[in-house]
Amino acid sequence: MEQVSSPLPFTKEAIHSLNNGSVNFEEARALFNVDLSTFKAMLKQLNIFVWKEVNGSIVTIHGGDYEITIVIKNIRKHYVMKTTDSFEDVIRMLEKQLKLSPGCYKLTYKSPNRSVGKVWIKTDRDWDLAVLLSKVRGYFVLLYLEVFASSQTADEDACFEGACDEDVSDDDFYVDDLDEDEYVENFYVEDAFNEDACDEVSGNLMEPIAKEAILSLNNGSVTFEEARALFNVDLSTFKARLEQLNIYVWKEVNGSLVRIHGGDYKITILLKDMGRVYSVKATDPFEYVIRMLEEQLKLSPGCYKLTYKHPNRSVGNVWVKTDRDWHSAVLLSKWRGYFVILYLEVFASSLSYDEDACDEDACDEPII
Repeated sequence: MEQVSSPLPFTKEAIHSLNNGSVNFEEARALFNVDLSTFKAMLKQLNIFVWKEVNGSIVTIHGGDYEITIVIKNIRKHYVMKTTDSFEDVIRMLEKQLKLSPGCYKLTYKSPNRSVGKVWIKTDRDWDLAVLLSKVRGYFVLLYLEVFASSQTADEDACFEGACDEDVSDDDFYVDDLDEDEYVENFYVEDAFNEDACDEVSGNLMEPIAKEAILSLNNGSVTFEEARALFNVDLSTFKARLEQLNIYVWKEVNGSLVRIHGGDYKITILLKDMGRVYSVKATDPFEYVIRMLEEQLKLSPGCYKLTYKHPNRSVGNVWVKTDRDWHSAVLLSKWRGYFVILYLEVFASSLSYDEDACDEDACDEPII
């Protein structure tokens, strides 16, 4: 009888023993016998953001088969990179294009937390955060370049005369825990969640998969993974295309609905004005989330609304009505370790947006 080898222990030591060019990223994931989302989440916890492939190349583990556009705002230049390029690849390209010396400049992006200011990008972890924020702009990464005067360089030996002719005024900032009340910096592009804007950008970056073909499979006939394989694209590309088409949930063969951007981890929902906490699976679609909340809080459908604070202060609170809204709320919660902060408002009967659904007993008073 053939023996089946046991999966490797999922430890930092075991991961580091493979991240040396001995096996590629996908082979390592298979050796640990975990799904892709779980593997990436574990690597992020361990501050591992790049993988050394067998051919010697360094790839960003959260990238995919699409591109990002780097916009250097203060000098009005832009460059296109693969999302699998490591931060080292990015800075080497910029140094070559802009004739910069290592240690003679800094690249920053604006943190969503106003009190933090600009964040100095020094590592692959910093770069991962900058790219994560760019998702709402169709993967346009907005950066600021500041060149040191020779006497102020971070690496005096690396900065030669003539290359560093501008002063630096910003301090070195680093992203820390975010305060919900401060997470409102007008940092995102106007109408950041505009699908048309994302389609215009992403549509030029990859060969589109027809919406009709996707919908013909998203009916319980095949699993999500089987559908991806049928289209012969990697996971990141498939998810990006579904997001373009406003598809955030997949109907599996067993009839269950799964959130396509979820993984093998939990999301904690905090109803801030009530002080109540609930936990859901990251793969639960919004329909499952609201059914759970309705059952726990004895709410009637159409008799309440859930909102979250938009990062743009002028927008205010966003009403979560769809899987797309829920995805946006979860995406913002990554900063807090997947703590989704929501606000619940219960309608009086006369104010219900669905009068037939809201019975008189359920909606006369707000929940305390």
